[in-house]
Amino acid sequence: MTGKDTGGGAGSASPSSPSGTGAGTGGGAGQGRAAPAAPAAVPPPPCAPSLRGLLLSRLLLPVAMRRRRATPISERISADRAAGPARPPAALAPRVREEDGPGGRRFVLSPPTGAAPAPWRILYFHGGGYLFDLIDPHWTLLAGLSAASGAEIAIPLYPLAPEAEVEQGLEAAEAAWHALAGAQGASRVVLCGDSAGGGLALSLACRLRDRGLPLPAALALIAPWLDVAAAGPDQRRLARRDAILTPGFLREAGTLWAGGRAVEAPSVSPLHAAPEGLPPTMIAVGDRDMLLSDARRWAAKSPATQLRVYSQMFHVFPAADIPEGRHALAALAGFCAAHAGG
Repeated sequence: MTGKDTGGGAGSASPSSPSGTGAGTGGGAGQGRAAPAAPAAVPPPPCAPSLRGLLLSRLLLPVAMRRRRATPISERISADRAAGPARPPAALAPRVREEDGPGGRRFVLSPPTGAAPAPWRILYFHGGGYLFDLIDPHWTLLAGLSAASGAEIAIPLYPLAPEAEVEQGLEAAEAAWHALAGAQGASRVVLCGDSAGGGLALSLACRLRDRGLPLPAALALIAPWLDVAAAGPDQRRLARRDAILTPGFLREAGTLWAGGRAVEAPSVSPLHAAPEGLPPTMIAVGDRDMLLSDARRWAAKSPATQLRVYSQMFHVFPAADIPEGRHALAALAGFCAAHAGG
């Protein structure tokens, strides 16, 4: 399957920075530094999946996830709270700092050394069903996004359900946004996120638009969860191919996140928000993912959204070090650079 591009400011092939560009932690090219390289074109998603991608999608993930899917959510939440957010791996740790700021704790990942950093920033919201904290595969994804973009990445540890609900999560996300946009300029900040974090990023963009506040330059979303009710007519069929998500999990987690609000409320399920006036958006998603339904439904009503679908790929596949994941991150990074780096 090739990627579907649905309008928006980007063309049918989106640009991308070469892997490994960018260095340091500063905000823009410093004096005496070379300017970041111009983005190069990234072709559409490959038609044929890689062998490693197929092994993960069809064999390894279904086996690994079987026990987790059978474990009650309450037990999984208890284990998650006991463990806390995953720490960066040793190879990445020197580039990561942890700090307290508006919206709570956050990690900040500096660009790789070796060249000038990108003059724009990423505000990244991690996935986890709004219930679970940052996990080890997120660091694989973040390292790849950092290498592809050359941008500094701020990763807020936003409040989670059931201890918190959607309004508290949005307030923390908005506080993190204002801090970064105030320091950098809104037009030099991109909102990114995977799964629930992608839904939170879109909800935040809608909230900013509705309040007449400055908007990010773009949104780059990986398998965003946009309908917590899992009400897509195609999701029962997609669930049979999804090794990670189930309709029952999505509905239970979504109800916890909604708290006292209706699950159809746009702040909870941004699929139901109006798309007008939002920044250019790119979505990358696999076709063995229940949230392909959410991505398709949003792209169908949002001319500013470019949708890229990857054949045989699983939920949040860029969190795995596979060719399809690297391709998706390069495409997303290039899309961001095209809108925030000029």
